Amino acid sequence: MGQDQLSLFEPDDAARPLADRLRPSRLEEVVGQEHLLGEDGPIGRMVAERRLVSMILWGPPGCGKTTIARLLAERTDLVFEPLSATFSGVADLRKVFGAAQKRREIGQGTLLFVDEIHRFNRAQQDSFLPYVEDGTIVLVGATTENPSFELNGALLSRCQVFVLRRLDERALTTLVARAEQAMGRALPLDPAARHALVAMSDGDGRYLLNLVEQLQAVHAPLDVAGLARLVQQRAPLYDKSQEGHYNLISALHKSMRGSDPDAALYWLARMLDGGEDPLYVARRLVRFANEDIAMADPEAVHQALAAWDVYERLGSPEGELAIAQAVVYLATAPKSIAVYRGFGAARKLAKRTGSLMPPPHILNAPTRLMKDLGYGEGYRYDPDTEDGFSGADYFPEGMERERVYRPTRNGHERTVGERLAEWERLRGGLRERRGREPEDAQDPGGAGRGDEPTPLCDPGGMARLKRFARCIGWAGLTSAGVLHAVWATGSSWPERNRKRLAEAVVGSRTMPGAAPTATVAAAALLGGAVAAGGLGDGHAAVALRRVMGAGLLARAVLGGDTALAALRLPPAGERFSRLDATYYRPLFGLLGAALLLGARK
Repeated sequence: MGQDQLSLFEPDDAARPLADRLRPSRLEEVVGQEHLLGEDGPIGRMVAERRLVSMILWGPPGCGKTTIARLLAERTDLVFEPLSATFSGVADLRKVFGAAQKRREIGQGTLLFVDEIHRFNRAQQDSFLPYVEDGTIVLVGATTENPSFELNGALLSRCQVFVLRRLDERALTTLVARAEQAMGRALPLDPAARHALVAMSDGDGRYLLNLVEQLQAVHAPLDVAGLARLVQQRAPLYDKSQEGHYNLISALHKSMRGSDPDAALYWLARMLDGGEDPLYVARRLVRFANEDIAMADPEAVHQALAAWDVYERLGSPEGELAIAQAVVYLATAPKSIAVYRGFGAARKLAKRTGSLMPPPHILNAPTRLMKDLGYGEGYRYDPDTEDGFSGADYFPEGMERERVYRPTRNGHERTVGERLAEWERLRGGLRERRGREPEDAQDPGGAGRGDEPTPLCDPGGMARLKRFARCIGWAGLTSAGVLHAVWATGSSWPERNRKRLAEAVVGSRTMPGAAPTATVAAAALLGGAVAAGGLGDGHAAVALRRVMGAGLLARAVLGGDTALAALRLPPAGERFSRLDATYYRPLFGLLGAALLLGARK
C-alpha cells in the first residue's frame, strides 16, 4: 500500500468523502480516459512535452474533469488556480489575471481551471481572450454541456475541445476495488449485487464511490433486492432543455426511421424515465408519421393521433402504453418521404413562377360578367366522365406541367404510383386527340399571329379578347380596349416605335412633357404587342402595372380630374397601388370593355 493511500486513514481525512480521498494522485491512475491521457493520446503527448495548450474538457458528471486539470498543473509545474463559474464573477477573474501576470514576470506559469465554464455569460467568456491569447494563463474549462452551443466562437477557436467518456464497467469495477482496498475489506455483496451496484452508478465514478461509502457500515451479505433497499439508483442523466433532450429524441426518430422497434422502444423508455413530457413525444410521433411515412401508410398518422388522444385521456402511466404502441406501429410501417420532397419542390416552383392566375376553366363565375370573360368555360366535372378523369390542365396557362410528387414503390404508395401512371396515360391520349383537331376548333376566333396586330373587332376579336384577359387580367383588358380606340381613330405605329415605347415604359424611363394621350398610346401599344405576340407576357405585365400605377391611364380614359372625382378615383398623381384592387381593377376592365364596344359601333 503506497504512502498516498495510507494517508486516507489519517484523522484529518476522516471527514472527507470517500470520493475525494480516493482522488488519483497521478495521471496514470485516472481510469476510463485512456484515449486522451495515454501515451498516444493528445493530452498524454502534451504532458510528455510539458507544453499545455488551453482546452475545454467536455464530459458527463463524475468522469474525472477536475482531477485531470489538477494533475496537469502538477505535471507541468504550473500554479493551479481553481474557479467555479457558479460562484465567481468578473472581479474574481481580474484578481486571477493580475496574479498570473505577476507570476509570468518571474517565469512562473498559471493553469486556470474553471468548473462549469458554460455558466459564464458571453461577456465574461470574452474576458479570457487576451490572457489566453498571450499565454498569461493556460485555461482548462470543464463543462457538461455542448461547447458548440454554450461557449463563444472566439474562445473555442483558442482552445482545444476534448471529449471525456462516461466510465465503462471496467473502469467502475476498478474504482470499487480501490475503495475496498482503502476500507481494508470487501463489500458484502454477492456477484449479482456487485454488478447491480456498478449499473446503479450509470457511468458516474463519484456517484459509485458515494454508494460504496453508504455500504461501509453494512456487514451482512446482500443480494440485489437487499442492495436496492439500502441504496438508490442514480437518476438518469437527462436535461429536457439541453443536448441530452435532443440527442435522445434524435435517437428515437432515427430508430423508427430505420424500422427498428426494439431500439425505438428503448429510447422511448429512456426519455420517459428521464422525465420527458409524454405529450412532447406524442407530437413528435405525429410529425414522424407525416414526414417519414406519409402516403406509404396513410393510417400511420391516425395511429399517432390516437396515441396522443389516449394519453390525454388516461395520463401516466397507462397512457404511455398507447405511445409505445404508436412507436412500434411507426417503426414497422413502410417509409416514404415523397410527399415531404414534393411539397418542398412545389414551394420552390411557386416562388419561381410568381403570382400566376389559375386557368379560367377552374374559376367560379358567380356573375354574368365573369361568365362573359370565360370563367368556368369548358370545365368538366371529373366524376361524371367515363374514366372519372377529365385530363384537364390545372396549372396556370402558359406554364408547363412540372412533376413534384414522385411516389415510391413502398407500401400503399405503390398503388398511388400505378394510379398516377394510368392518369398520365389518359392525359397523354387526350393531348394527342386534341392535337389532331382542326385549327378552327382550337381557335374559334381564327386569331392571327402575324407581325402586325389584328384589330379586335373582327369576327374572332371577342374570343381573342377573352384569351388576352385570361393571360394578363383586368389591366390587360383595359389596355386592349384603349388599343382598339386608338386603332379606330386610324393611329398607326411602326414596329420599331412600339418596341422602343415598350422598353421605355418597362425600364421606368421618364418621358418629359408626356401628355395623357402618350400614356394611352403606351398602354395601347403594349396591349397590342401582347395580343399579337410581339412582346413577352412578363415584360408586358410589368409595363402595364407601371402605366396604371402612375394614375395617368385612368385620367386619360375618363377625360380629366372632374370625371375622376365623380367616380371617386384618386387624383392623377396618386399611385394606383394604394387602391383596393378588388374594386378598381374591375372598374378599369369595364372602361376598357366600353371603349371596345364603342369602337365596334
